Amino acid sequence: AVSLSLRLNFRELIQDVPRRSAFKSQVHVDLAKALGVPPTRLEVIGVHPNASRPELLDVDLNVLAPPRDQSAESHPSARDVAHELVDQTDNPDSIFRTTQTGQLAEHANIRNQVEFMSRLRNTVQ
Repeated sequence: AVSLSLRLNFRELIQDVPRRSAFKSQVHVDLAKALGVPPTRLEVIGVHPNASRPELLDVDLNVLAPPRDQSAESHPSARDVAHELVDQTDNPDSIFRTTQTGQLAEHANIRNQVEFMSRLRNTVQ
């Protein structure tokens, strides 16, 4: 699981249902493009305000494993994709940083299962 912090106003986003839906779609498209994986491998689990910085919005997502019939050589593991997202978020010259979502990104963190589940209690779908 990965948490991606973006410079967006949470309250404005959640009050506008069409904008929230478009936002989630854009996140899928941008991440898939930057990470070189199909959008079906990325699952936005929740969107909520950042606990320590109110000017940020957090997007929690799961990176799903490649289909079993796909070779590991041509399809990176979920763990590798998650680490690639963190690396690209940290790199101002990355493909991710050229996307709409990437331009708003402040940082990305890989979460362990316990930490991720506790964060989901604050989630807005």
